[in-house]
Amino acid sequence: MTSLRHLFLLLAFVTHLSGAEEKRAEFWIDLLMSEPIEEESDLWEDLTSVDVVFVGETHRLARHHRIQVVIAEHLLTSKRPFVLGLEQLEARHQPALDRYAGGQIDFDALAKTIDWKAEWDNYEDYRALLETVREGKGRIVGLNAPREVIRETGKIGVAALKPEQRSLLPETIHTDDPVYERLLNQLLSVHSTFDPKFLKNVFEAQVARDDSMATHLVAALGPPPPQGQPRPIAMTVTGSGHIQFGLGTADRVKWRRPDLEARIVLCSESGDLVLTPMEEAMQRAVQIHHRDVRFIGRPAADYLYVKEQNPKAATK
Repeated sequence: MTSLRHLFLLLAFVTHLSGAEEKRAEFWIDLLMSEPIEEESDLWEDLTSVDVVFVGETHRLARHHRIQVVIAEHLLTSKRPFVLGLEQLEARHQPALDRYAGGQIDFDALAKTIDWKAEWDNYEDYRALLETVREGKGRIVGLNAPREVIRETGKIGVAALKPEQRSLLPETIHTDDPVYERLLNQLLSVHSTFDPKFLKNVFEAQVARDDSMATHLVAALGPPPPQGQPRPIAMTVTGSGHIQFGLGTADRVKWRRPDLEARIVLCSESGDLVLTPMEEAMQRAVQIHHRDVRFIGRPAADYLYVKEQNPKAATK
């Protein structure tokens, strides 16, 4: 089996021979085995055998959206009832999503019906994924809570929500999660405009979203089918922060349905993430290093899709 060190040496040699403008290599790594995957068929065999595949993304990275389509195509070959759950869609839009999946309306009509641009302005990035799932006769499920309720939670906390707002969130919200809270606090430290006194409320908003997404996914999967009938298979697409290290939404699905076998799939940024001037202005000069996340004690994912580092990123 090729070692990771030898693979990177080979990549460096190829880049030297062909020039920096050549296509950057892409490959999968099995993080539990600490090896690149030589036969992709092994990856797909594993992913199609489980109940839930959590796929994390960096929002707006086109490469991440392309691999989502590839994953969905492979999962659809399992011939099991397929469910795609999206953070980018709210659960209250399910009637429109069912009409879309059933072929009654097209993607543009769906986006207009739910005013998707107002809720998620890069919604077009998900067109290919939704069309792939619809063509494969899969179900598409909105996982998210209403954005205004999550926003209000971030300001005042769960306990202070009005009854009509609180009713739109799951009955059980797991706020006692010190490892996840510590990680989130680290991630928030890079934002220059963030006020630390709101950490508790922002964490409650994060887990309210996670518990909402877990609740809606578990509901979409339904109870275990009778013996002899195929178990459904689900794929979720969320920001990586909601599932990495098995925390967030992934943990909350496990707590509700410990019988479900799951895998976590992440994609590298590889220097491709470009911040807007406004986003750059909001960043503090704070970096999170390997040693800062060792306390978690888990790998970030089962599988990582890697693209060779963008040489332009090294010159910034």
